[in-house]
Amino acid sequence: MQVPAEQSKQIVESTMGKVSSDIVLSNPQPAGMQNQMAPMFITMALYVGAMIYAMQSIGGMQHLQGQMGKWKAFFAMRGANLLISILAPLVGIGIYFMVQGYGVEVFLKMWMVHSLQLFVSIEFTSIFIMLLGQGGMLINMIFVLSQSIANGTSMSPEMMPGYFKFVSLITPMFYSTHLDYNILFGGGKTVEYSVGLALVGVGAFVINTAIHHFKKAKQIDTTQEPVQQPVMI
Repeated sequence: MQVPAEQSKQIVESTMGKVSSDIVLSNPQPAGMQNQMAPMFITMALYVGAMIYAMQSIGGMQHLQGQMGKWKAFFAMRGANLLISILAPLVGIGIYFMVQGYGVEVFLKMWMVHSLQLFVSIEFTSIFIMLLGQGGMLINMIFVLSQSIANGTSMSPEMMPGYFKFVSLITPMFYSTHLDYNILFGGGKTVEYSVGLALVGVGAFVINTAIHHFKKAKQIDTTQEPVQQPVMI
């Protein structure tokens, strides 16, 4: 900063001539923002859907506990979650493939990835609903906003602050987004991302099971006789 202006200008000009860049793209993407952002938006749409569904399904499970029993209702809901996770991604992925026109093999791979992602997302977002009821949606919203950065689409993991790096490891969107990139455009660590996504789901399932174990089920009193209502003629 103490160098005279004319001399500093000469230093900058001489330095700029000595530096050049040579970038080789190992997995180039087709031109267009829709190709770059599609993995993020497909994943986020399914995640938000999972969050809303989790709130509704847990309310239904709590209503059925008195009729079906505590654990039967819990595992019945998991069966419904699995069925929905298989069928629901077909809508969003089907629309995307109608526009972009990738092959059948790519379609099937993305279907499998997002079926797993949707099931994991339901389990993950259910944690806070089971703990706090509808108030858990506030925490879920924080994680949605955090994952918009932590998924690695708009900012590479190497550039993320520590908080977002941590969020990327414990949430499903980071793994699902990178798996989409690998399927559509090529890339590495596919097995690592798949295992990471599955581990997030297993961890969320274990936490939900523990929460359900310590929570008391609401029992419906069936001993009372129904009250006769007068009939107006």
